Amino acid sequence: MKRSYLIQRLKKPIGTDAPRANLFSFGATNGGFSKEALELCHGCFDFDYMGAAEFEWGAVPEALATIHDSSLARGKIEEMYYLCIAEMETEVRAFIETVSKGELEERKLKEPLGTKRDSVLGWLELDNCFFFFRDEEMWKNTCKLFGKDVD
Repeated sequence: MKRSYLIQRLKKPIGTDAPRANLFSFGATNGGFSKEALELCHGCFDFDYMGAAEFEWGAVPEALATIHDSSLARGKIEEMYYLCIAEMETEVRAFIETVSKGELEERKLKEPLGTKRDSVLGWLELDNCFFFFRDEEMWKNTCKLFGKDVD
């Protein structure tokens, strides 16, 4: 597994009919998403504004495409839910344990995880292409979006 550097924060979705909470989550570029792709994501989560150009120029949709095109594993560890590329599950679980114990050196990330903020309930790790969530509903909806129903 590569060292994690870019991790997109995710918030509880406000729904597809409501106005976007932050129209500039990816600056003025829409992050390389089509309108349709953004609407699919907004049924599962909303993207937090990250404040760095690295998140604005296609890194998020590229990670989502990699996840979509891969064999996936899902599960729960340390009160966190995850969806990841199956071959990376052991490493992803170890990463989540590190985050859950507060041992991740956030200074080595481009932007902080925001784990102390109530509005941040999930994350999309962009360097290794996996999701992890504190919120079970967001996790279930994301699994469903990627064809991995959990019910």
